[in-house]
Amino acid sequence: MDAEIIDFDTLKLKITNAFAEVDYPGDDKIAIKQWYLTDENLDGYVGRQRENVTVDFINDGHRVCTTFMTNEAFHYYLPAFLILCAEYAYDMDVFSDRIIGTLSPSVQDDYLKLVDCLEELGLTLENAGIFPSNEEELEVAQREFLSLIQCLTKPQREAVYLFLVYYEHKYQDRNARDALSRFWNDFKDHNFQL
Repeated sequence: MDAEIIDFDTLKLKITNAFAEVDYPGDDKIAIKQWYLTDENLDGYVGRQRENVTVDFINDGHRVCTTFMTNEAFHYYLPAFLILCAEYAYDMDVFSDRIIGTLSPSVQDDYLKLVDCLEELGLTLENAGIFPSNEEELEVAQREFLSLIQCLTKPQREAVYLFLVYYEHKYQDRNARDALSRFWNDFKDHNFQL
């Protein structure tokens, strides 16, 4: 199927089918550290089935907390996130950017651009509170990205790719375009194999 002409209903079906066998990870596998459940507002995900993740739920304090999810939890909720982002991107403020950012590997150019931009503002990465603050942390971010990708099956990887193509086409989104050009287009060309 030509990814350029995929419609929302087809995308939703592909995502739903690809992730149908992913089970809820368990209440103790939602947050990477258990104290993040309350400190980072992840407690709303405890016991929540992905079908019950809605735009209202995301907007009610659950936009940022995906950063602190385990790979198992993110993997479980990813189809809901992808479908919501594809259909309601404008209704969820920065949530779509966060999800797409998670699906895009960090690159050295990002780090250097950020440093230059902050220097122009008279700031450093550390006093701006921005991750990664050094090149070693950039490598950690890249390893975390690959760890997430390894959780996905081939049909799930294809569904993520189709989502990114759809999202970039529908919203003319630079972040989705970057994710495609940095990783997903080549990944597709290699049959979604690492």
